[in-house]
Amino acid sequence: MISIRKIGVIGRTYRNVNRYRQILAVLFKYEFDDIVELLKINQYIEIGLQVISRRRGERVERLSRAVRVRLAIEELGPTYIKMGQILSTRPDLVPVDFIRELTRLQDKVPAFPFFRCPSNH
Repeated sequence: MISIRKIGVIGRTYRNVNRYRQILAVLFKYEFDDIVELLKINQYIEIGLQVISRRRGERVERLSRAVRVRLAIEELGPTYIKMGQILSTRPDLVPVDFIRELTRLQDKVPAFPFFRCPSNH
């Protein structure tokens, strides 16, 4: 018999699957296969790789790694953009070419829709 507690965990895991899939798709789109390899999740995503590689229309290999990181951050959304903005102010942690690229997240970021909480009419 499955307990109520386990059902909650399954529900959260299911809700997160789409976000995990989206993050992996962005990593592959910008050719960060090495990061996926470091995470040691290759065996779990073989089928997903086939689907993603079919959709890989634009080639990004000509872009620098710093540019690809910025593009991936932009595509992943506001939380990642905020992290990139913070990193852009840390030359003690991040190489200069990445700082230059992440600085673009300060004022040249695409707009995101505003989500209004239903209880705040």
